[in-house]
Amino acid sequence: MVGMTKYSYFDRLARAREDIKQKRILLRKLTGVMHVQPHQIVIVVAFSVLVAALDAVGLGLLVPLAEGVVAGDFTATDLPIGLDQIVTSSLKALEVAPTAAVMFAAIAAVIFVVNLLGIVTGFLNVVYGQYLQGKYQYHLNTFVYSRYFSFGKAYFDRTSQGTIKKVLEYTNQIVRVIRALQVNLGNFTRLLAYMVVMFWLSWQLMLLVLLVGPLLYIISRFVMRRVNALWTQAKDITLALGQESFNMLSALPLVWSYSREKQAKKKYGAMNENFRKVQLRAQMFGAFTVTIPTLMTLVTMLVVVSYITWTMQRGGAIDLTRMVIFLYVASRTVPLFKVFNTAWVVISEITPPIQEVLRLFGDKKKYMVAGGSVQFAGLQEHIEFRDLTYAYEGRSEILQRVSFRIPKGQLTALVGPSGGGKSTIISLLMRFYDCPPGTVFVDGADIRTFTLASLRHQMATVDQEPILLHDSLRNNITYGHEEVTPELVHDVAVKTHLDELIKRLPQGLDTLIGDRGVQLSGGEKQRVAIARAMLKGSEILLLDEATSALDSKTEQIVQEALAEAIQGRTALVIAHRLSTIRGADNIIYVDDGKVVEQGTMTELIDKGGAFARQWEAQAANA
Repeated sequence: MVGMTKYSYFDRLARAREDIKQKRILLRKLTGVMHVQPHQIVIVVAFSVLVAALDAVGLGLLVPLAEGVVAGDFTATDLPIGLDQIVTSSLKALEVAPTAAVMFAAIAAVIFVVNLLGIVTGFLNVVYGQYLQGKYQYHLNTFVYSRYFSFGKAYFDRTSQGTIKKVLEYTNQIVRVIRALQVNLGNFTRLLAYMVVMFWLSWQLMLLVLLVGPLLYIISRFVMRRVNALWTQAKDITLALGQESFNMLSALPLVWSYSREKQAKKKYGAMNENFRKVQLRAQMFGAFTVTIPTLMTLVTMLVVVSYITWTMQRGGAIDLTRMVIFLYVASRTVPLFKVFNTAWVVISEITPPIQEVLRLFGDKKKYMVAGGSVQFAGLQEHIEFRDLTYAYEGRSEILQRVSFRIPKGQLTALVGPSGGGKSTIISLLMRFYDCPPGTVFVDGADIRTFTLASLRHQMATVDQEPILLHDSLRNNITYGHEEVTPELVHDVAVKTHLDELIKRLPQGLDTLIGDRGVQLSGGEKQRVAIARAMLKGSEILLLDEATSALDSKTEQIVQEALAEAIQGRTALVIAHRLSTIRGADNIIYVDDGKVVEQGTMTELIDKGGAFARQWEAQAANA
């Protein structure tokens, strides 16, 4: 049993050391990202030490002031070394006699000046801390935001928006906690300064106070652990409440349709009641932590009074003036012992957010797409997919030995059953995912050799579900263009049949269209995306089932807009309704990741293969 106990102790010690080591590594990485400079740390420490020193000097000067008042004579007061000479020489220079009243005023003036300097220094310390907090926040936010832009689309396919939002919020929390560490540093230096003053007043009593301080630390740490556990539980319940309310409020038509209002309210009420109970318990424990320093101060006073009583009973001499000041300093010292527990709690709180943010450092599982060094000036001949095989990580091959060409200036259509890999082809062409080397070529050159920016500059996309921002209609149309004339915006609006919509909107082009364009219909969203693509003026146009979810009337309007957009461009179109690609120069039929057949519409219908069968099926259902 003894051997097991020793092993358990050393095992815990090793784990604690490893934990400290990992936290140091995390801290070094974090400080590098936030551009923390050594001189900044020196300034913060210097400010903290100076504030504590001035505070200690001010407290120390209370002794000669009080002793002089009690004795009615300041000639025997024990002024700090050098201060007595300063006071004496100053009075002599002013030709003022050092009477008791004058000495009292002089010492009080020194105390006032020292405390005033302490206030000014403390103010500068706070201002500098706030400055650093803003600076660190800027660098950390910039790093995280920029880092996300470097990840491949596969990362965002596998990461929830909630996780990304949480990490972005963590950057604020990290900097706030670092500011809290700075405050704790100030408290720690004050604690040391007060202990020096107490040692000067009575080293015997200081040793007794040192016994009370650790007791405060132990009790506070026990209570804080319980408080943290309860607040963690409350935070989890809060997240669950938010998720539940979001689910129900975003699906109210479903709730109404199935008459589930009562059940939804009951479930939410139960969760809310649980949150209330946990929050109440956390607040009760939290209130107790506030009273602990006061309680410990009373204990300290009891210890000091007991010591004085014991000394007097033994006939010892007691300097009551020093004892009273000692009690005052001790009352300010004991609460500061909680700085050790607070600092540990702060470090514990900051560790998970730091770990989440630092996960962004590594490239593993980020699916980053590396661009080449060649500038893509524009398509000269054709785009070619050559024996392309591709699979998303952890899944079977979605494309198998796909080969076809997209000639410059022609309309090429991709058709076939859903899930066959058509959208993946467009994503690989846009370099959202990294294609295998030697599989996709532009004018005979591997697409991987071109820079991402120059390649994407020559391509414009219109998706089945267009990505629209919570912004004005104008800004959604002109996205990506810093300088666009009103005439040009009006021109593309007319060509995409958006002019009537603009007239109906209360603020025209400046009307907010809501998150993801919720204020617009499906056809209107598509036309906004088409207008944006036309305004971009890219040579290559990629359309991913842009009309599959539209009714026939809306589809006709969108088709007219698409025809205008495609004119004079190289286009790759994914089509669900085969009637929309009558004018295609080449049709590629993709099924189960393979190119089954390709040719013109007439050739494929005459061939009587998969395309012809789908054509006949759609014609029969028309």
